[in-house]
Amino acid sequence: MQTQGAASLAEWQGRFEGVLPAEKVAGLAAGVKFGQRNRKLTPLRFLVTLVFGWGVEEQRTLSSLRRFFVAATGITLVSSAFQTRFSQEAAGFLLQVYSFLLGQLQASPGGLPMALARFRDVLAIDGSVISLRDKLARHFRACRTNHTQAALKLHAVVSLRDNAVTELLAKSERYSERRFLNKLVAEFAGRLLLFDLGYFKHQLFVRLTKAGAFFVSRLKDSSNPILVEVKSGIRRTRAAVGTRLDDNDFEGPVVEALVRLGGAGETIFRLVGLRFPGTDTYRFYLTNLLGADFTAGDIASLYTRRWQIELVFKELKSLCRIDEMPTSKPYTVLCLLYASLIAIVISRLFAAAVEETKTTTKRVRRTVVTKCMSHFARELAAGFAVGGAPLRKVVDQLLALLVSAAPDPNLTRIPNRMGAVSY
Repeated sequence: MQTQGAASLAEWQGRFEGVLPAEKVAGLAAGVKFGQRNRKLTPLRFLVTLVFGWGVEEQRTLSSLRRFFVAATGITLVSSAFQTRFSQEAAGFLLQVYSFLLGQLQASPGGLPMALARFRDVLAIDGSVISLRDKLARHFRACRTNHTQAALKLHAVVSLRDNAVTELLAKSERYSERRFLNKLVAEFAGRLLLFDLGYFKHQLFVRLTKAGAFFVSRLKDSSNPILVEVKSGIRRTRAAVGTRLDDNDFEGPVVEALVRLGGAGETIFRLVGLRFPGTDTYRFYLTNLLGADFTAGDIASLYTRRWQIELVFKELKSLCRIDEMPTSKPYTVLCLLYASLIAIVISRLFAAAVEETKTTTKRVRRTVVTKCMSHFARELAAGFAVGGAPLRKVVDQLLALLVSAAPDPNLTRIPNRMGAVSY
């Protein structure tokens, strides 16, 4: 008799046959006119080579990827034939595959902590810089050209529900953070945004509020809001109303007030300040979460969850080698970038399978899932390329390993009601 966990595991094995179905991949490739008339390096083979070939050798190079293709498929291919496949159409194809897989991830079991269930999602927003070869300066101009001529900036929105990048833009390092975020405001209704000071702009906060979105941000040192109502932590409470924050003295462990911002009209925001233990220094947060559902401590705890996007960037760089760009061609850069992001989404699908099949309440370590996936890279590439029994076999082996290896062995790491982890 199968246990409940074994039955669920078998169900997931079947689901992975639909992760990269050959017909769907071929259709996505045809939609951008990629891969026509190439019988050796088909779109599906090109895809699995880039997605799983990043961790096989010490460095990710085009030569190492070609060798991985030969090892995984048994098909010989000269270097020039492989490198010519990195085109504008190839980059568009990989981006289409990423969107398709992201839809599968968002449909898989998962969710937010109960305290955050009122939001459609919680999103961490940031950017990460990737240095490139100087010859790419015309396409990806760096900011600090005295030592780096070319650099790409990956602007990303990471869903804390799915733990994957749901919105991305690869541009020159000079492309500003706020410009990226401004284009997405209308899509954030019902979602909670967490971002650092690079996105701090009074007019942006007003636009987010009017769009029905929520946010938590650190308060910029140069921002000096006007106090509308003092809740706690400010001396001479009544006299403080109408004054600037910096014109007042603070007391107690928590400062809380309703404020207005210069250039933001009559829109009211909530200011929360928490004192560092043993000091007179406060760290202030700004939000439009005005109700009593979230305490001052909850607001600070929510902001700490912004660090999840930094962990995703670290995983992309240290494990998926997204910062190794061995090329001087812009579309090759984009192909390698999108391939690393696809690898993370597939890793998250495996993590979702482990979440559903595990028999304990321990957290699943997603970086361990990605590391284990790299150990099965050749078998995964070959399995996804042909499907059927070879794919089911490698998925069975990998899931069996992950169920025992991926859960966090440290039981002291317990998420609080905001989903942050205590150590």
